[in-house]
Parts: sequence; C-alpha cells; structure tokens
Amino acid sequence: MVTVARIDINEALPLRQAVLWPHSPINACRVDGDEHAHHYGAYCEQQLIGVGSLFINQRHARLRKFAVDPQYQHQGVGTNLLTTMINRLHEQHINILWCDARVSAIDFYRRRGFTQTSDTFLKRGVRYCKMSYQIHE
Repeated sequence: MVTVARIDINEALPLRQAVLWPHSPINACRVDGDEHAHHYGAYCEQQLIGVGSLFINQRHARLRKFAVDPQYQHQGVGTNLLTTMINRLHEQHINILWCDARVSAIDFYRRRGFTQTSDTFLKRGVRYCKMSYQIHE
C-alpha cells in the first residue's frame, strides 16, 4: 500500500537525483525556491518511492521535480502522488496547476486531465512542453 505525506526537501533530493539526473551531483538537483516549496513523498512501507514539489504563487501552483522510482512506475504510484497533491491544492483554493513536462511523460499527464499549453522546448538537454490542469474556475 502506498501512502503520501509532506516531506522535507532533504528527503526528496536523493530520489529526485536518482530518477531525473542520475549523472549529476545531488546539489545540482536543487531548484530556486525549494526551501519554500511543498514537497510530497510516496512511500511503500518505509521506502520513499516517489517525490514531487509544489511551488505556489497566489492562485497558481507549479509542479516540479515529479519522479517515481523506476521499479514502481506503471503501478499507480505517480497517479496516487499527483492526486494527493491536487487535492491539497484544491483545499487551498488554488486555481491552476502547471508544469514543464518531459515529452516522455506527456501521456501520463494527459490521462490525468492536463492539457498541453506550449510547443516543445529544450532544457538541460531534455525536451519538454508546458502542461496545465484546471483545479478551480
């Protein structure tokens, strides 16, 4: 059974690095604003298997550094984590959640109600596009 909870950035960094940038030093996986973001972790028993960070700005939130351990992908972990995060944003009356989605993850986000809002672009050698999810009107 997977549980989701708020976590500290220092708990999120090792999995963020392992999944998203395995060849980069751990400090390269930090982003501006991490100290103020809301970080969430998905656990299977006591093991952290998924992470995601929400950067809230008034009525909008940005999802960043969303990652699930490859051993647990395609098992509902990412969906559970994302759903929990959206529910928390709903409680806070946030209107829109958006992210820069890796092209490889576009279908994941589309299946969960996100809409692509930009053409693809290159960032740190990886192709992305902007996607958004309407929480409140």
